[in-house]
Amino acid sequence: MTSVGLVSVVMPAHNADRFLKESIESVVAQSYMQWELLVVDDGSRDRTREIAENFARVDSRVRVFHHDKARGPAEARNTALENAKGQYVAFLDSDDVWLTEKLQVQVGLMKKHDWAMSFHEYRRMTVDGKETGRLIRVPKERTYSQLLKHNVVGCLTAMVDVAKTGPIRMRAEGYDDFILWLDVLKRGYKAYGIQQDLARYRRVPGSVSFSWRRAARWVWGIYRDVEQLSLPKALWYFANYSIRVYTKHIQF
Repeated sequence: MTSVGLVSVVMPAHNADRFLKESIESVVAQSYMQWELLVVDDGSRDRTREIAENFARVDSRVRVFHHDKARGPAEARNTALENAKGQYVAFLDSDDVWLTEKLQVQVGLMKKHDWAMSFHEYRRMTVDGKETGRLIRVPKERTYSQLLKHNVVGCLTAMVDVAKTGPIRMRAEGYDDFILWLDVLKRGYKAYGIQQDLARYRRVPGSVSFSWRRAARWVWGIYRDVEQLSLPKALWYFANYSIRVYTKHIQF
């Protein structure tokens, strides 16, 4: 049964002991206190499970799940989603952090405007936690067709009211978060952008942000295999995506 006002924070974690403590602490420090954190240890071989369980022992809002073998971030997120109790679902990877007022601001606006989905601005940081680059600004809203052109929703910024949208689930494909946002918006909702900086995304070598070729392959697969767009339509959206990626690249 969905608990009204509760935020279920989904956190997949695989060999994440380097940054996990900092990420969990950013949830514990939230000014909005009605949350549960679902940490899914995805077959880690380091201290990931131990760190998460240490938090769970002192704060009952932290819940830890374990995969014996690594299944990937999408399946780890699905384990959390299957056990989530909240009206709202938010996502935080195990190397990123939220600013203290993130949940308070976002839940407040979701309630005030009766939104089904929202996202917000954020900044990048280096591996050692130093801010880098410009503020990642967001538009005021996005429809399904607008989002197809370019994914402007950072995973660590998204929040979905599942009491409105119904259950959500990740698909085990590249850019599983982008696929989920499209799925939510295809149900007839809009995603609303909050013009406020509320999180920090850690740029780690080897991540998707460091491999635009791999990201491009994933996006093309989403257009053709997941969304099943016709070839002309897929090419048109991919051209829009490519222009935006190039513009983004030359700005950093």
